[in-house]
Amino acid sequence: MPAVGLDYLGITSDTVFYGVFVSGAIALLARKTLKKLSFEKKAVIFILTTIGLRIFFFLTATQNEFPTGEVYFADVPALQHPYQFPWEAPYGVLWYGITLLGTWLVNPFIVMSHVGCPGDCMAELHYLNGTIRFLPYTVQDWNLGISMMTAYTIMSIPFYWLLRKSTLLVGFFITDNFFWATTPVNVPILLLAVLGMFSWKLLPLAPLAKLPFGSELFKGWDVWHYAFTSASSIGHWFPHVMYGIWWAAAIVRWTPWKHAWNFRPNSMELQNLNSLQEKAG
Repeated sequence: MPAVGLDYLGITSDTVFYGVFVSGAIALLARKTLKKLSFEKKAVIFILTTIGLRIFFFLTATQNEFPTGEVYFADVPALQHPYQFPWEAPYGVLWYGITLLGTWLVNPFIVMSHVGCPGDCMAELHYLNGTIRFLPYTVQDWNLGISMMTAYTIMSIPFYWLLRKSTLLVGFFITDNFFWATTPVNVPILLLAVLGMFSWKLLPLAPLAKLPFGSELFKGWDVWHYAFTSASSIGHWFPHVMYGIWWAAAIVRWTPWKHAWNFRPNSMELQNLNSLQEKAG
C-alpha cells in the first residue's frame, strides 16, 4: 500500500488554526451585533464571511495547506478512477455522486480561469510518523482539486440561508469552515447530516455517503475493510465525532421530547427558548 494511504494525516497546524480559531473568533466577536439583525441579514453576513475566509485562505496558504496533500493523492485520483485503491476516498457511492457532479460542473470554469499551480505543482506531505515528503502532481490534478473545493463552497452556501433562523447557524459556520480547510471530503457528509433536520426521511443519507455503501459492487469488501481498520489516530477520528454530533442532533430533532432545544432549523426553536426565558422571569 502506498505511504499516502494508511498513515497520512494531511493537515497542518496552520490549517487547524484557520478552521477553528479564526471562524470561532469571528462568530464570538459578532455575537452581540448579530442579535440585532434580521435572520436574512445574518445569513448574508455568514455567507459573505465564509466566502471571504476561503478566498483569504487560498491566497495566503502554502502549498501543503491548500488544498491538503490528501486532496491530490487520494481524493482527486479517486474521482478519476473510483475504488481503484481502497485507501483513496473510501466512501459511499452517494458521496462520489455528489462530489463528482459538483467537481465536473465547476471544473470548466476553473480551467478557463487559468489558476496557476504554485510551487511547480509540488505538494508537501506530512505523515503521522513525522516524515515529510515532496511529491509532484499535474496541472489537471490541481484544477480538479480547486474545482472540488469550489464546488463544496457552492454546496454549503444555501445551508447558511436554510439555518438562518436556527441557533445552530454559528455552529454550522465553524464546522463547515473547519472541514473545508482540514478534511474537505467531509463537507458533503456534514451537509447531508444537516438535511436530516428538515425531514426524518433524509436521516439515512449521511451514513450512506460516509460508509462505503456500493463499493462492494466495484471492489468487493476491500474498501469496507480499509474503512474500519485505517482510522487509528485522534486526527482521523476527530472529524467523525464532529459530523456524528450533527447527525445525532438531527435525530434528536425528530424525537417526541418536548423541550426548547429541539434543533429545529426554523424560528420555532428561538420562540421556544424565548418563551422559557419569559416564564423564568
